[in-house]
Amino acid sequence: MKSLFALIRVFVARLLVWARLEFWAWKKRWTSEIALSLEQGHRFRFNTYGEIVKILYAHQPLNRYGKGFEYQTVAKFTTLVKPGDVVLDVGANVGMYTLLASKLVGPAGKVYAFEPVHATHGALNENLRLNQAGENVKTFKIALSNANGTAQMSIPTSVGRGSSSDAFNSFQLDTDPSDTGAEVVETIKLDTFVSQHGLKRIDFIKVDIEGAELLFFQGAEEVLQQLRPRYIVFEAFEQYCIRFGYTIADIIVLLKSAGYRVENYAEWQWIGIRENEV
Repeated sequence: MKSLFALIRVFVARLLVWARLEFWAWKKRWTSEIALSLEQGHRFRFNTYGEIVKILYAHQPLNRYGKGFEYQTVAKFTTLVKPGDVVLDVGANVGMYTLLASKLVGPAGKVYAFEPVHATHGALNENLRLNQAGENVKTFKIALSNANGTAQMSIPTSVGRGSSSDAFNSFQLDTDPSDTGAEVVETIKLDTFVSQHGLKRIDFIKVDIEGAELLFFQGAEEVLQQLRPRYIVFEAFEQYCIRFGYTIADIIVLLKSAGYRVENYAEWQWIGIRENEV
């Protein structure tokens, strides 16, 4: 009977998620910023720009049941990121994981956040300001890839209700060209970035760049071999990978050849664990 009541409570919570999605466009009219909770008791302030903030707002009722937005990845961060760590947030968007990493690494740590799209990068910096999180965070309006230069970023304009669709920014996107904007962004290999900025240590990397994950890893081979980050959390969805001419298996092969074991801990969510790490 208890399990039945639990199922009913979660069902009701999911109905509330749907209702909050419908309500979001009206909510944005009333306020320019909002306090939202993640799993594991973390809470931050966000401006109301962007798809991720909308989804976080909608999923608030599920937090009490341990099923909030990307709860498995939030748990990975909370468990694996330590005070004093150096963290890279690749595809930072509006800063959900940048803020979380900033809190977890503390004043002795450092977070490098990469978000190439102008408007989204601006929202990222605004959210850092709202949470007074700038002391241990540096943001960069560049895309980490497998070549140094520029690339055209496609920006969809009508994904979801009340959305700016920024969560789906991509080098390549299978949408009607009339439904996308375009922005030329700077690209750089992580190997080049590390050399230019003199990084001697990286402990944890999060990568979510809408299908371009293999390109990132191809531009980070020296970092993987020499700096040996402990953990690499990344999103990989086969359909998105195929648009770039590769499969998830290609990422796994690259990481294994660099001395990482790879685990699929949730749908689309993967982690590379440096050999000899628990």
